[in-house]
Formats: sequence, C-alpha cells, structure tokens
Amino acid sequence: MQLTTGECCVRPFWSPDGREVWFLDRPAVDAVAAIWGVDLTGGEPGLVTDLLGILSPDARLVAYPSSDGITYIQSIDDEERWVVPSGGRPINFSPDGKRIGWQLVSSKNSSYYKRGFELWRADIDGSNAQNVITVTGGGIVGWFPDSSRWLVQSSDVSDQSYTLTVLDLGSQESLEIARAPRLWAPSLSPGGNWVAFQVTASGDAERDGLWVVRSDGSAMRKLEVYGSYQWRSEGRLAVVPLESSAQSDNQSHRLLEVDVGTGVVSQLTDPTQLSFRIANNDWAMAPEGDQFVYVSAEDRNLWVIQLP
Repeated sequence: MQLTTGECCVRPFWSPDGREVWFLDRPAVDAVAAIWGVDLTGGEPGLVTDLLGILSPDARLVAYPSSDGITYIQSIDDEERWVVPSGGRPINFSPDGKRIGWQLVSSKNSSYYKRGFELWRADIDGSNAQNVITVTGGGIVGWFPDSSRWLVQSSDVSDQSYTLTVLDLGSQESLEIARAPRLWAPSLSPGGNWVAFQVTASGDAERDGLWVVRSDGSAMRKLEVYGSYQWRSEGRLAVVPLESSAQSDNQSHRLLEVDVGTGVVSQLTDPTQLSFRIANNDWAMAPEGDQFVYVSAEDRNLWVIQLP
C-alpha cells in the first residue's frame, strides 16, 4: 500500500498507537524540515512537529539541541520547555517517561575505542542528575522496559573487544552478557528478554554474523541469516537478508523472521508474489509487528506491507 507521493521523505517511524506513519520531510523549498505524519487510511500528510529531536515514548515531549549548545525538552502540545544538564548532548527517555539518560565525553582520545564516557541519568525535568558510571568506548544502548536498567556497550582495551552489560540503576550491579571483537548495532527486544547484535570484520569467519543472547547472558546463538534487523515482537526478529543477487540484479528484497529461541527461520514475504526494494535500509516495523513501512528504492515514496 502506497502512503505518499512526490519522492517525499526519509526515516519513517510509527506513531505510538500505530495508526500513523511519521517521517522527516521538507515539502517545499521555502519550508523547514519537520516531522510529518500520514494516516494508514489515507489522506494528505499533516505536520506533527517542527521540533527535530528525540521523541518521548508517548510522543508528547521532544528533546532537541539549540544553536547555543543547550538541550531542551519541550511539550509538543504547548510551548512549555525546560533545560536539561546534558551539555547539549542528545538524551534518551526511559520507557515510563519519568527519566532521561545521556553520555558525556570524559577523556579525549583520537580513538573512540579508547575514549572515556560518563553515563548520566536524571528526572524528566533534568533534576537529580547523577553520574551513574564511566565506560570506555561505548555508551547507553537503551533502557529496559522496567525503566530500572540500562543495556550498556563498552570496549575492553586489554583484549580489544566490545562488551554488552546489563546495569541495574538502583544497585549499580552489572552483568556482562556478551563479548566479541567488532561487536556492533546491539538491539534490545521489546520485552527486554533478548539482545540482538552483529559481529563484523573480526578476523574470524566463525565469529562474524548476526547473534542473539538472553539478557541474563544465556542461550547465545549465531543465526543462520545475516542482514538488516528489527524486532517484530518479543522473541521474533525480522531480518532483511543481505543477498548478493538482490544487490547486483535489482531483484526484490524479502523479509524473514527468526524465532531467536530456536533459531528457526521462516519467510514473511515471497519475492515471486510480492516485489519491493528498500532504499538505504530505511524501514520500520509497526508496534504490533503486523506490518512494516519502507522507503521504496523505485519511487522514493513510503509504502506499507501487511505481514502474515
């Protein structure tokens, strides 16, 4: 189903209720870039907000940096806003919308791998700011659904590897759940029970690939597929596989699903029945996992595909 026309937009994502697709666009040469939205039932796109930043889980607040090096949080519904002490750095919201987290560079080094980062948290209005922990070559991957833990990535200079750690914000106890050279793009599942990540160019073909691990460090496995991935639902990972034929011959992409508990792979779309090509890896799963939106490589518009 085609949602937009006119080669409109990039970076689509879903409204919290899943009824609209939001995206970045500048609809006219004299207009400013903004977040626009289009209803799944059709109609013309409408302005969501001209504040470009990070939205809270309920999309009622947006955090954005100003030209004077200050990070603000502002309500989309009115002009109320406040300053947060992140030194102009981006912040991320906790799932319950009560707290924020950010990272600051604590030691300057030409290598990101060796650079120190302070990880901070505060209440939603910036009060009660606290330096939780300092890590090397990493930062906050995301909040767990209970809003009491972080998934943290960091580097270990001693053995030139990256680690994934679950950090309890109350007790500050940490649990390492994964370690690998060239570990990238960790993604926490919606329920917080699983983490997906990739290992690339590690020098060991057996290590390179797409991996999953439980958030308690158990059941780590390398998946049989590799490509772009997003969580469809708890325990189910959607993957657009990297396939040489699709890249070289302009053939259709396809979407697979992996049951991460068993490793079983199933096909969600069949190229012989449904042809589509995603531009620049620009796609997003719906909150309920029943459909996904993508920027078409053919016409640069937004399309939605319903999934079984």
